[in-house]
Amino acid sequence: GRKAVFYPEANTGFATKSVQGCGATLNASIYATSASTDVVEADCTVTTTFVTAYTVTANAGPNGAIRTAVYFGSTSSQVASGNTTLFYVMPNSGYTVDSISGCGGNLGSDGTYTTYTTGPITGNCTISGTFKPVVNGACGSANNQTFTVAPTSNLCSSGTATALSGTGPSTWSCNGSSGGSNSACSARIQTYSVSGTTRTLGVDGSTSAEVGGTISGQGGLGQVAHGATTSFTVKANAGLDRK
Repeated sequence: GRKAVFYPEANTGFATKSVQGCGATLNASIYATSASTDVVEADCTVTTTFVTAYTVTANAGPNGAIRTAVYFGSTSSQVASGNTTLFYVMPNSGYTVDSISGCGGNLGSDGTYTTYTTGPITGNCTISGTFKPVVNGACGSANNQTFTVAPTSNLCSSGTATALSGTGPSTWSCNGSSGGSNSACSARIQTYSVSGTTRTLGVDGSTSAEVGGTISGQGGLGQVAHGATTSFTVKANAGLDRK
């Protein structure tokens, strides 16, 4: 009627392959019955199988760590021949996984940590991992400035610039990498004000302030970008002609 707890202990060079019996469950290196549902109520036998063990070692580069899931603080684990094992991959703040390989494994996630699960272990092997910085895109000194032509330099202080679009303003993005953020940037193009007036010319060559017609620009009079051209339509009022 009580809970049973066992601690399988393999000799040097061996590891626990399996533990069975008495309705218990193996969790890490502890084999125990449930206190509420699997209490021992009759004679029973726990059978443990030990097999050759191999050492799986994790070798992490700078800016991160790789630790075993069984013994969280350790970088190596004894694994029974033919079994797989799990490691946690933990980049330092501001870094992410660059590459990880070895022991026939694959990257994954348990929802909290990046994980690396080996393939079936058939000999001593090493897991090697490297880490790279997370790069956030940031606008360069050209951002929010005014130019006579679209800027081609100083677009980003970090990250990679996309192609410019638009003629006024010109816009681009500085894209981050390795999970970093992007930034939207823009620069103004210098414009000039264009206006027009009309006057009436008398037969004696004198002019008056009387409006003698209209001047209309392409798209309306107003701002014209540096280096751009524009056109105007000049129309005289009835009874008058253009001079």
